[in-house]
Amino acid sequence: MKWKSFGGKFDAITMTEKVAEKIPAGLRPDSVRRRMLDVLLNVGIPFNRWLGLRIKEFGSSRVTIESPPSVLRRNHVGTAHACAQALIGEYAAGLIVAQRFPLETYRMIIGKLEIEYRKAGRGTLFGTARAPAEWPTLTDEEGWVPMETEIIDEAGQTVAICKTNWQVKSWKKIEEDRLARSR
Repeated sequence: MKWKSFGGKFDAITMTEKVAEKIPAGLRPDSVRRRMLDVLLNVGIPFNRWLGLRIKEFGSSRVTIESPPSVLRRNHVGTAHACAQALIGEYAAGLIVAQRFPLETYRMIIGKLEIEYRKAGRGTLFGTARAPAEWPTLTDEEGWVPMETEIIDEAGQTVAICKTNWQVKSWKKIEEDRLARSR
């Protein structure tokens, strides 16, 4: 997404990092940054807004997303819709990848999403993604990043496992490719 007021690219992670640096250390609890990210990401990714997703934990090696029960999240039998669970998994994984490959420098999109449903999702659900032990290296400023998110219920039981494969490509490379195609 291009936002002229943000230097052309919307990068809530970098923006909140810069704002947090200006707040005195004793006054910047992690919850303030998570709340700023929730607000900015609801603006930057409007599709996620309807589900009421909130960042529960935000770190470079682990992100947990909380999804409270809501009418909009329900399927025809009253549990969490399959697509809502996929979005929880995609969102947590995307926030991990975006920390490694800043959105002001890289475009990231899902090339593949696969989900294994293990039980009905009831109540508040939590999706936790962890950074890979070793990040893939980019070749010619692009590459693929496989991620996995575990979605659990309030009792800690696994509801689903969501696997995503992210294409990461520098904006510079995208522009070079665009120019090459237009010749």
